[in-house]
Amino acid sequence: MYPSITESHFRWIQQWDIELQLHKCNIALTLDNFSGHTIQYEPKCITLIYFWSGLTSHIQPLDARIICCFNAHYQHKFCLHAIQQDDAGKEDIYKINLLEAMMMAEQAWESISPATIKNCWDHTGIQCLQLAKITLKHPCPSMPANLAAGWDIITQFTTEQWSLPEVHAHLQKRLGNHYVANEWNESLDCLES
Repeated sequence: MYPSITESHFRWIQQWDIELQLHKCNIALTLDNFSGHTIQYEPKCITLIYFWSGLTSHIQPLDARIICCFNAHYQHKFCLHAIQQDDAGKEDIYKINLLEAMMMAEQAWESISPATIKNCWDHTGIQCLQLAKITLKHPCPSMPANLAAGWDIITQFTTEQWSLPEVHAHLQKRLGNHYVANEWNESLDCLES
C-alpha cells in the first residue's frame, strides 16, 4: 500500500518521465525517505533512489546544520526586535509584519559565513566525489626527476585538507633549494578553485 501523494506531484513526475522518453534520456532521482515521496506510477526513464532512514542530514548540506544556523541567527534578531518593542512600551512585543520578518530572514542569511557553509558541505562528504574530475596539470613537463619528487605532494593535496601554506611548506621541505613557489602556483590555483 502506497501513501497518498498529491495529484499535482503525480502528474509532474509522469510528465517529466514522458519528456525524458521523448529525448531518450534516463536519469536517477534521489529522494529522502519521506512517505509522501512514494508514488504509484512507475516511471520508465526515471530511476527512483530512496535514501536510508536518517541519512538526509548527512548528505544534504542544508540539513547538515545550515538551516539550524540560519534559525539561530533569525531567532536572535527576533528576540532583539521583541526587546526593542518592549523598550518602546508596545503591548504585543512579539507582533511582527511580513516585511519585518523578510528583512530579518535576509539579515539572518547574510550572517551565515561562507566558512560555516563550507563546513556544512564538508560534513556531508559529498563533494569528495568531485576530486576524480580534477585534471592535475604538471607545472613543468620537462622538470628533472629530482624536482618531480614534489609532485606527489600536489596529488596528496587533492585528497587531504591542507591549506596552501601547508602545501608550500611540504614542497619546500621535500625540494629544499630547488623549490621555486612560482613554478607550483598555477597548479595549486587550479586545484584550489
